[in-house]
Amino acid sequence: MRHFRRTRLLARRGNRALLYYAPTWSVVLLVGLVSVLATAAVIAGYALAGAVVIGVVVFAWLGFALRVTRLEPFGRRGDGSTPPGGAGVREPRRPLPNAPAGAAAMPIPDEEPSR
Repeated sequence: MRHFRRTRLLARRGNRALLYYAPTWSVVLLVGLVSVLATAAVIAGYALAGAVVIGVVVFAWLGFALRVTRLEPFGRRGDGSTPPGGAGVREPRRPLPNAPAGAAAMPIPDEEPSR
């Protein structure tokens, strides 16, 4: 079963698009987490380490929230309303004949039988 999410088109270039996939509550969660991490880093005196942790959290969220996808054209591909196929389509191959049961166990004669 597929779950469809609401997506937003952020940018488009050629046949590619940048889509926002994350739910709205994730932005609120990200802002809260970044503010708590920044406050804790400043109070503890580890501003540089806090900036690194905040950067990792933001990049992880960006990987979760954004997708670059290829835009597909609408409608059928090919010649329009004609069915696919034609001279360029090969017929399916027929299966190879099956050997009779026990044929692999039969000995191969060495000589021509005598009369």
